[in-house]
Amino acid sequence: MRWRGVSNLGRELLMQTARGNQIDNEQLDEISPFERNQFPQFERNFSIATEVCAEPNAKFNCHGMTFASRRTGIFESAAIRQILNEDGYEEVERDRVQRGDVIVYISSDGDFEHSGLVVEPPTPRTLYIPTVRSKWAKYRELIHPGNQCPYNFSNVRYYRVVK
Repeated sequence: MRWRGVSNLGRELLMQTARGNQIDNEQLDEISPFERNQFPQFERNFSIATEVCAEPNAKFNCHGMTFASRRTGIFESAAIRQILNEDGYEEVERDRVQRGDVIVYISSDGDFEHSGLVVEPPTPRTLYIPTVRSKWAKYRELIHPGNQCPYNFSNVRYYRVVK
């Protein structure tokens, strides 16, 4: 079964992997009052460490920014695994990360809960914390230290297209 948004008003775009298989996605139109009420908490907890790149937008989420050129939302971990496998991504060791690589935040249950693009790689000088550009659900698109966001930085992986 495909994931559908809470409002069930979204539409799925025709979006395929490099191998030609459809990627489950949903483009939404609305930010619910519940979601909008979370924005002030993001402001309080993270605004000092972030640079705003774009205002709130329901059309795409972090995975849609990272893997779908900001056209739609990708919500299922299975779809992210499919993209990583079928688009030629390989995992990159932390010491080999470069600008433009993908960072994926993985929850304790193995879910791909967040993703973004590396703006500055992790180095000993930054205590191995990268600078990331990402979108926080329907909230803003931001540049932030990798550990300064609402997602758990304790289990991240880096990927690059190599094939």
